[in-house]
Amino acid sequence: MLIKPKFANLFTLLTTVFFSMLISVNTHSMNLETLSQDPQWRDLLHYHRVGINFDNGSQIDDGRFFLSSDGSQDPLSELEHTFEFFQKSKDEQLALNPDVKAAQCRFPARLVWLKNKMPDVPFIDVDCPEFNKWFDDLNGEKLYLVFPAAYLNSPSSMYGHTLFRVKKRGNNNPLLDSAVNFAANTDPNDNELVFTYKGLTGGYPGVASIMPYYQKVKEYSFLESRDIWEYELKLSQAELDQFLRHIWEVQSAHFDYYFFSENCSYQLLTLLDAAVEGPGLADSFDIWAIPVDTVRALNANGLLADTTYRPSVMNRMNYMMDELSERQVSIAKQLVESVELDLSDLEAYGNYDQTRIIEVAYEYSRYLSARKKSSLSHLSSRSIKLLSLRSKMGARSVFMDMPRPEKRDDEGHKTQRVSFGGQVRDDKGFGRLEYRPSYHDVLDPIDGYLPGAELSMLGGALRVNDEMDVELDYLNFVNIMSMSPRTALMTPKSWKVNASLIHDIRQSDELVFNLQGGVGATYTYGQGLVAVFLNASASIYNEYKHGYLTEVGPEVRWLIQGQKSSFYTGYQYWSDTKRLSDATHRFTAGVGLMMSDDLQLRGETQYIKTNQSDWLNGHVSLMYYF
Repeated sequence: MLIKPKFANLFTLLTTVFFSMLISVNTHSMNLETLSQDPQWRDLLHYHRVGINFDNGSQIDDGRFFLSSDGSQDPLSELEHTFEFFQKSKDEQLALNPDVKAAQCRFPARLVWLKNKMPDVPFIDVDCPEFNKWFDDLNGEKLYLVFPAAYLNSPSSMYGHTLFRVKKRGNNNPLLDSAVNFAANTDPNDNELVFTYKGLTGGYPGVASIMPYYQKVKEYSFLESRDIWEYELKLSQAELDQFLRHIWEVQSAHFDYYFFSENCSYQLLTLLDAAVEGPGLADSFDIWAIPVDTVRALNANGLLADTTYRPSVMNRMNYMMDELSERQVSIAKQLVESVELDLSDLEAYGNYDQTRIIEVAYEYSRYLSARKKSSLSHLSSRSIKLLSLRSKMGARSVFMDMPRPEKRDDEGHKTQRVSFGGQVRDDKGFGRLEYRPSYHDVLDPIDGYLPGAELSMLGGALRVNDEMDVELDYLNFVNIMSMSPRTALMTPKSWKVNASLIHDIRQSDELVFNLQGGVGATYTYGQGLVAVFLNASASIYNEYKHGYLTEVGPEVRWLIQGQKSSFYTGYQYWSDTKRLSDATHRFTAGVGLMMSDDLQLRGETQYIKTNQSDWLNGHVSLMYYF
């Protein structure tokens, strides 16, 4: 076929354009396939694996988050759909799907990421007034990780919690900043058993949300008496902006929430991974994610800067009370609890001491009100009167600032522990190997952890006899103890619960299932704590006369805890509720000595006596924290 000269240039132009378009399409296709495997893209889609979830797809369990019907499992398909939508106007997108908002407004973080990766592609910018207002109102300048310490009286907060604070540009009052929180959307009608079951099995949706920071401070510091640590993150402005864009993307989506793996702290790391290239913070957690370990992961990746300590109201009150005499504390208490406000007892003191007493009284009234521990009808008006009295005393500070702890919570001992040692039980010797996945007991170094507290789950030990037979020494399902000391103004309950497979030496050292719990009170004694419990125990084993054994009895425990060494001793009395067996006396003692930051030498012994016999047991172990 001959082409006339006057059409030759036009033909050449059209051919060139056609092949250029074909090459461009193929190039984009190749680029998209490569980019779909980019860690940052997969982070934006939350493709992670942790815990018992072996799915390779997204952890977001909300189909509305994806533009592709296969987006939760196929990152290439999601990228192709995103790429296509970003090259269309609002009207063109509405024609494709009238129920969907403009992709550029729904996924601003994706848009910025694709623009950086493919600068030559003519992506279409559209007007997003709702997102722009939200983003401008936040006006983020810095990002802080906030770590409220552990709180044993709430199953979801026993290991602590983390959230982010977004510092607003030009704002110097942190309480007026915004908080980025991830939490389970629980059912308030669920009891503790249902709550725990759903939390362990992903039965609650987890959601990311933005709220005023002062609301979270009130919840964690005041209502729950939890210390708060704040860590400034080393982020560039571009990284902070991208983080906020991604929060916009996910705040309308939900994740299945798991207490031990896909929890608040873990998902905050996934949000950060989506904005910061490189660290892969979330992928360093394979089975579970404990909040304090996520703080350590950020520190290990060089992302933590300055830290700030905010003591809880309870700790602040204790510190203030230490500077008053017993008589002055008693007066402060009466100023709050008396039906009529009587200031006559203050007359024996000068202006300085009066101010201190009134300030403690005011803090005590707020504590009672917030904790809902008082039915005093006059409490609200009394708080106002005490505040008025304090303001008339002048603005000068009458208490020293509470000092920071020597070690932050993330600088305490590591949460996993393995030990090797020897054991003697009923004149028989064993080798012993123990593993505890988390978290802390009373012989561990105390810095960074709650005094008088124990919390561990799913730990256990194996023992080996002289004939090299291996058997289970114990298997711990849950072990929680809270020895919270009482003061003149605060009277927290002490309590404990334990569910384990253990050997009952009174039954030829056979393995039995044991569930026990107790309630009581703890008091400060010198440098230590003394606790008194009333305990109840139920054991299941077919050789018991009814297949089970139920016992009750008191316990006294003395505990001294330090960073380098800890010691406890105690006595328990157990009485069979059915009077079918002898009463049991149990004396215990233990000591832990730190040899280095990660090594502890520990010894524990137990003397058990009944009317018929007695036994002396014990073990010595070298423990490694990691």
